[in-house]
Formats: sequence, structure tokens, C-alpha cells
Amino acid sequence: MLTGLRISEMARLTLGDLDLKRGALRVWRHKRKPRKQETLAIPPELVEHLRQFIAWKEQVGQATGKSAPLLVGKRGPLTPQGLEQLWKVAIKRAGLPKELSIHCARHTLAVHLLRKTRNLRQVQKQLGHASPATTANMYADVSFEDMRAGVTALYGDRRGSE
Repeated sequence: MLTGLRISEMARLTLGDLDLKRGALRVWRHKRKPRKQETLAIPPELVEHLRQFIAWKEQVGQATGKSAPLLVGKRGPLTPQGLEQLWKVAIKRAGLPKELSIHCARHTLAVHLLRKTRNLRQVQKQLGHASPATTANMYADVSFEDMRAGVTALYGDRRGSE
């Protein structure tokens, strides 16, 4: 989940949506009216993984043309429900709590991206929120750890001087 895509956006991806030379992914934002296509940056690790994945698709005889779906199961292109089922199996195999939904991964990316960049607008664009208020309401709250780090940096370590 290095992209922050919604599960429905992942299910719609085709190989033509990938621009591996640029390190980009084109995604249609269906929640927007009118529908809008956006380009997202993806990290080099994901670019390399996608290259290997496409090579594997060729080896097993899956379609690799621009209009071919990126994610395919035994019965054809994976649906959001199919991706959800795969996620649940992976969570169980990893021994993680079953409460961790695929949508939780989207939120985790948002929190980490905001902490790393301190750029709420970047998080908004990555997640495809139409309104900055949506992003701010969900992710701009300050964590206890951030508050403690802030006051520690402000006053320094004054142990024993109070």
C-alpha cells in the first residue's frame, strides 16, 4: 500500500496506468464529479516490484498490453471484493489482527506521509481527497508523541532543574 489508493481505484488499474520510467501511476478518481485522472508519484521500490510483477505476468501467459488489468485472479480481473479477500488471507497468514482492513493501510500511508513531509496538501493529493478539509479533519490532529517531542524540544531536557 505504497500509494494510498482506494481499493476500488486499485481494482481498476491497467498496465497502461503505469509509467515506470517516470515512477508514476495514473489513477481515475471516481469519487470526484466530474471523474478526474491524476498522476501519483510512486517510490523506486514499488517501481522495481511492478517491473518484476509484469515480467512474471508475461511468464505465466497473462496479458501485458496497455489495456490489460494489473491485478488478475483465477476468474479474471480482481474486484474490490476479491482484493479484500486476498488482504484478509494475507493478514491471517502474517498473524496480524483481523481488524486491520485494507483501508487501514491507506490511513497508515497518510499518517506516515504527513509525518515525513509535514505537507497536508501532498497527503490530500496522494489520497485523492477533493477537499483539504477532509484531509485536515482526518490526519492533521496532533499525536501525543508529537506533542511530547514538541515540548521537549522547546524546553530541552531540564531533569532535576524544576
